[in-house]
Amino acid sequence: MNIALFTPAYPPLIGGVELVVANLAKFLSRAGHSVVVLTNPADGRTPENVVVEGLQVHRFRMDFDFDTLRAVLGSLRILPRALFSLRHILSEASPDVLNLHYVSRGHALCALVAARLTGIPLVASVHGTDVAQMPYVSRTCRIVSKRVLQSAVSVTANSEHQARLANKLVEPQQLQTQIIRNGVDLGEFSDCPRSERDGRYILAAGRFDTNKGFDILIEAFSIVCQELPDARLVIAGNGPELVPCQRLASELNVASRIEFTGWADRAKIIQLFRGCSFFVLPSRNEALGMVNLEAMAAAKAIVATAVGGVPEVVEDGVTALLAEPDSPQALAERMMRLWQHPELCRQLGRSGRTVVEAEYSWHRTMARFERVYEQTIQGSR
Repeated sequence: MNIALFTPAYPPLIGGVELVVANLAKFLSRAGHSVVVLTNPADGRTPENVVVEGLQVHRFRMDFDFDTLRAVLGSLRILPRALFSLRHILSEASPDVLNLHYVSRGHALCALVAARLTGIPLVASVHGTDVAQMPYVSRTCRIVSKRVLQSAVSVTANSEHQARLANKLVEPQQLQTQIIRNGVDLGEFSDCPRSERDGRYILAAGRFDTNKGFDILIEAFSIVCQELPDARLVIAGNGPELVPCQRLASELNVASRIEFTGWADRAKIIQLFRGCSFFVLPSRNEALGMVNLEAMAAAKAIVATAVGGVPEVVEDGVTALLAEPDSPQALAERMMRLWQHPELCRQLGRSGRTVVEAEYSWHRTMARFERVYEQTIQGSR
């Protein structure tokens, strides 16, 4: 098949959607499919057409602003140029199917218009905040996302939780959403060396925003430090809440026990996973928790909040210890339990690795997308 993947961003930018699309493109290409990626410029300015690991990546501006009427009108100047680029790229690539990842933002409008103009069937893949944020975004953004979901021949979601949110957006219509869990590249975690940090440490990783709950984690860790003088925490990531979280760590007198690594490349993240004692995900809201799969691939136990799609992936007492969200005390109790019981850590970690090997390898995830593409192409004829 010839497949065109639309994504708001792509490596070297790193995030959940970026990793999913990059791995999907890589494994589809290895399976013999012709894949092109359409995304925004990496630096927000300069369009690029490059080959990345054998894949054709087309970068041009699609990051329209839907927040205000003035912004929408301003973005209309970008649309003709974007559609001109799209027409040229799709004419050369001749895709059998378009797969849109993340159903809000400007690239979603481009994918919708491209599907309608060309007649190429559209698969819309829901990821996380694209539908979770719908109550808080502009009316224009909601309309675009709704039209995308209604116009797609097929819709996929990475969790039952996300599927329910997508359905809520198009009510009273009911989407026939297919659940395709994110995959994880097991080879990355088998081949990469461990972090060279001395001693044991707890790991957290992700974008520093309010949803990720790093402020709750720091409060929980301050409770842990009162009981466990040797505990250390490493938090990898960047974002708008980084400085406030660093300030909070100082206010709680735990700054010397927490390492904020800032942005970390893929190799460093994997090293941190392999070297940690266990992983913590303190989110207030989470579509699936890609980092949970990565922790499981590294055979690490998990402490996570029972929000969104997280309980669909990790099982309390089997691969993780789950806590209620927004509760530093609950999070601290589970962190202390794992720190004080290394054998329990190892047991949960081994169970997690077994689960991802059986259910979450990228070969399985790619095969599920393949089936959706085939069904979509057949259904549109």
